[in-house]
Amino acid sequence: MAQKLFIPMFFIVLGIALTLYYIYVSTPSIPEIKYGEDRCDYCGMVISEKKFSALAYSLDEERWVLFDDIGGLFLYIIENGGRNRFKDIYVYDYNSEERISAYDAYFVRGDPDKIWTPMSSGIVAFESRVEAESFAEQVDGKIYTFDELYNWVYNNMDKVFQGMKMEV
Repeated sequence: MAQKLFIPMFFIVLGIALTLYYIYVSTPSIPEIKYGEDRCDYCGMVISEKKFSALAYSLDEERWVLFDDIGGLFLYIIENGGRNRFKDIYVYDYNSEERISAYDAYFVRGDPDKIWTPMSSGIVAFESRVEAESFAEQVDGKIYTFDELYNWVYNNMDKVFQGMKMEV
């Protein structure tokens, strides 16, 4: 009886191992953004500051897409098939500049005159809810989770960069 179960169990275990290996190697490692060189995939600007930048792996394009402003990240995701077309979405903590999963981040959105960002979205990310709350209180901002901010941007796409001031 044990011998009859060995062969099917062997192939089940082999199948699981191959699937896990494929998942592991299918997404290239997370790139380091070259600040002052790499360009934003949404607006084309040179990415200059870590605390405002973001990146995501596009399943359709099979490459990492980079952003100089978190607002551009959300607009790009929405305009390119929605969050299910992207894997491994990251932002950087506003204070520590450490990379964090966008799904675990707390976002603060507020008046672009009070929260300066490269494209004037007024959106920054925090790993700690306490730090997000403290910052939001200082700038009269509102705190969002990833899903909440995604839904807000989806319903207000024309307002994301409304504070954009072009310098001449």
